[in-house]
Amino acid sequence: MNKDEGIIYLMTKLGVWIGVIISPIMPVIGTAFMVIGLNIITGVMASIKHRDQGDKWWQVLSLDKLFWAFTKFFIYSFVIVVSYSIEKNVIQYVPWVQVISGLITVVEIKSISENVKRIYGIDLLNGIKHYLNKKPNNET
Repeated sequence: MNKDEGIIYLMTKLGVWIGVIISPIMPVIGTAFMVIGLNIITGVMASIKHRDQGDKWWQVLSLDKLFWAFTKFFIYSFVIVVSYSIEKNVIQYVPWVQVISGLITVVEIKSISENVKRIYGIDLLNGIKHYLNKKPNNET
C-alpha cells in the first residue's frame, strides 16, 4: 500500500467512524442546518431590499457573511456532538442535546425574526407570542 492509498484508507475509516458516532444526532444537526439556511435566505433578502440606490442585488452579498454562516454551522454541529457525548458519558440525567439544540434554534429564530422585520415590517416573535397567548373560544 503506497502513501496515497494509506491516507485514503485512513480517511475512509475515520469518516465511517464519525458517521457511526453522530448518526443518532443527525436529525438535530439537520435541524440546525435548516434554521441556519433559513437565516441565510432571510438575511440575503433583507440585504437586497435595503441596498443603496444604484447597487445591483449581487453587490450587497458578502462572502464574509456567507463564510460566517458556514463556520456557524460547523461550530453548532461541534457543540451538538460534544453535548451528545456529555449526555451519554458524563451527566446522563440532563438532556443536553435538547437543551443545546433548543438554545441554538432560539438564537436562529430571533435572527430570522429580525430579518423578516427588515423585509416586511412584521415582528414575527411578537406575532407568535400574541398567537400563543390568545385564549381559545369556548363556543358550544
